[in-house]
Amino acid sequence: MPFVKINFTQPIIVNKNYLRSIPGILKFIQCLCCLISFSTIWLSCRSNYDPYLGTYSGFVGGNLETIALLIDFELFFMTTLILAIYYFSIFASTIIPKTVFEFVYNLLAFISQLIVSLSLLLTLINRNQNDDGFPAEPGFKGKLTSSIFGLIVSIIYGIDACFSYQSYIKS
Repeated sequence: MPFVKINFTQPIIVNKNYLRSIPGILKFIQCLCCLISFSTIWLSCRSNYDPYLGTYSGFVGGNLETIALLIDFELFFMTTLILAIYYFSIFASTIIPKTVFEFVYNLLAFISQLIVSLSLLLTLINRNQNDDGFPAEPGFKGKLTSSIFGLIVSIIYGIDACFSYQSYIKS
């Protein structure tokens, strides 16, 4: 059986200039905010008592918390992949932002994150506005933090969508 010798003579070229540009900074901030939003809602819903299992393990959250968790993880994962592709490929970082893909992705991320974050924020306020002396629901502060970071990242996705649209129109 013949052996194929693979030679890696080309060094990996990193595009450091992309992280210094405005779209690169926006992508990096999006990754950080999505990670914070994802981890806070995961931790606030994970450490609560599950009455069905009788334990403190597992994810204990309603439908809205589950949707917020999934949206936050999806946006964090996709934005991190896009950032890594742009960082390790000069060709991709100059061509892909000028396509309609970048604009549509940022627009859909803006809309989905805005809807989920506003829904979570309003639901949390409605569920915990009682003045009956009972404490707020378990994980209230973490869920509130997640919705606020979700609103921040949705604004950043909206700004990135504007930059992507301008880049698409210019090309």
